[in-house]
Amino acid sequence: MTLTTEKRIELTEKLRPVFIQHGREARVEHVSFFLDLNPEQQEAVKKILKKFRSGSHTPDSLLEEYHRWKDGAGVPKIQPAAPKTFIKSVNRAASQSLKQAHRNVPEDLKKEQAKAEKREKKAAQKRQKNALEIALIAALRENREFSDYKDVFFAARGKQRKLIAFLGPTNSGKTHAAMEALRTAHSGVYLGPLRLMALENYDRLREKGVKAGLLTGEERVDLAEATHVCQTIETADFNQNYEVAVIDEIQLLTDKDRGGYWLNAVIGIAADVVYLCGAPIVENILRDLAELTGDEIEIIYTQRMSPLVFAEHKEDPKKLPEAGTAFICFSRKNVLLWKDMLEGAGANVSVVYGALSPEVRKEQSRRFRDGETDYLVATDAVGMGLNLPIHKILFTETEKFDGEGFRRLAPQEVKQIGGRAGRYGIASEAGIITSYDAKDLHFLRQRYTAPEPDVGLTDVHMKPTAAHIRKICESFNNHSLDFALRKFQKIGHEIFSVDISEETLIVAEKMDRIFGTDASSLSVRWFFSIAPADPKNEDAFGYFLDLAIGYKKVLEKEKNTVDLRIFEDPGARLEYAESQRKNLTVYLWFANKKPEIFQEKEKAQELAAFYDGLINKLLAGNKRVTRKKTIGLPLSFCTECKAMMPPFSQFSVCRDCHAQRR
Repeated sequence: MTLTTEKRIELTEKLRPVFIQHGREARVEHVSFFLDLNPEQQEAVKKILKKFRSGSHTPDSLLEEYHRWKDGAGVPKIQPAAPKTFIKSVNRAASQSLKQAHRNVPEDLKKEQAKAEKREKKAAQKRQKNALEIALIAALRENREFSDYKDVFFAARGKQRKLIAFLGPTNSGKTHAAMEALRTAHSGVYLGPLRLMALENYDRLREKGVKAGLLTGEERVDLAEATHVCQTIETADFNQNYEVAVIDEIQLLTDKDRGGYWLNAVIGIAADVVYLCGAPIVENILRDLAELTGDEIEIIYTQRMSPLVFAEHKEDPKKLPEAGTAFICFSRKNVLLWKDMLEGAGANVSVVYGALSPEVRKEQSRRFRDGETDYLVATDAVGMGLNLPIHKILFTETEKFDGEGFRRLAPQEVKQIGGRAGRYGIASEAGIITSYDAKDLHFLRQRYTAPEPDVGLTDVHMKPTAAHIRKICESFNNHSLDFALRKFQKIGHEIFSVDISEETLIVAEKMDRIFGTDASSLSVRWFFSIAPADPKNEDAFGYFLDLAIGYKKVLEKEKNTVDLRIFEDPGARLEYAESQRKNLTVYLWFANKKPEIFQEKEKAQELAAFYDGLINKLLAGNKRVTRKKTIGLPLSFCTECKAMMPPFSQFSVCRDCHAQRR
């Protein structure tokens, strides 16, 4: 039997003040109590109301708990109590709750006031912290490591240097002229962006009788008696004095990821004469840097020594182009697809892309140079350091993924890559730039003739040094490397651009986790942060982190060395072989820096040679069924705009047309 409507209304009125206090409307259905409650259940209802008065219950949760008891969940069944007993208990409970609510009003106000004071105190602390941070950042900007960045390089500032810039298009003899000056000097250094370029110039100097050494992240060759050193720009020594220095591909000053190394080299290399070789786009930057450092500068403009023309018509996909053509793609995947397609048409192909080691690139280039292969399929890696007998550059696509999204090629990229056709002294005829797509051919011609954008010192990307990181950590009393790098980006520089890549921050965060954030481990974490880690490659980055964990165990005396943990696998597939070769590059980098801890250098070098050979074998033997060359290539084109599609595409429209449909 349930309460009558009159009784329910009466109880509703008694509980109304409690509901109003909690901002709720009191309705009859809120007190749909049953009469069949035993004394134990009645006691439970009293406890629930007590919780409600103390504020630990809301009307909704009260009803929910009440109904659990009402339904007898977990409560033994007892004979129902008399209706009048229950009504009296509820009335008494409701009356008590109303009185208690009135007594609690001042207490609630006190609680609200206390909460408001606490919030205000927290906000004041935050404002004070922000003000302190702003003051510290302002102070750091005035610090010499930040404000007078050029003065950090003591050896260079102690010299009156002369900068000579050879600026011009590809195939205009820039690097050749600079290397001749380097060859005749008593001492010198060559700094380039790729290990392959350092290796080629090392070989060139050795052939001419110069005591040259090679220094890269992986190797140190003939350095003991060397008067000249060819090295990658990341390994530059700013304390050594030279007569002549050559800095190649100087236009990379504006590169977001690596430009800081070129900035350091230009303002910090201690040579009497510094030759700067590259594209004219950075002329104003070089003049401004010379004014900043107080060095004399001379600009020498060079002209292309062999003609370069654009094809009058697009390429015919029904027949293969002449031998000596380089097909340009912008991803490893597309390189291998075009390789398969060309080999399926009966051609012999060499390939060059970023994931390949310098030794593999060199061997692939040799096969193309010696005529063992008809065609070269390459990424934009061919735009630097490879002098090959390329007659025609054929762009298979005109957009690339830059880490954030797809974009069209910039004028400088078209010039740098297209200029590899018709190399002076190698290819006898004019170089040709072409495409299978008429629209792409028109775009390439426009980009090649387009004026270069204006760039200045704000487009030069400054990199943090160990001194920067240490100063930030000491100033903020926070030795997290991730924290220091983020603050470095916030501090910025009044002249140069400061950008910390997401990959760098990922490495820093991982190093903080592995080594902790004590001041004592900061130098170790910084050491690992400048290693050649690749967070985008899951396998390679996993191996890198394993080396870091092994290094920590050595520091904690759990072991004496960091194990190599790489083995020969003759049956490895191409992707796995490339991954292992990349891991060996990382290990060799550490072995050159810390040979007492990374002791398996010789084994790593043997494994590197093994995987180089295996990769070359896999690239040479990965052919489809040979067909006649006359059938051409099975290219497909967009059914709407007629643009060329990627090889073996499963779609009928291109990406642009698909986006317009959506």
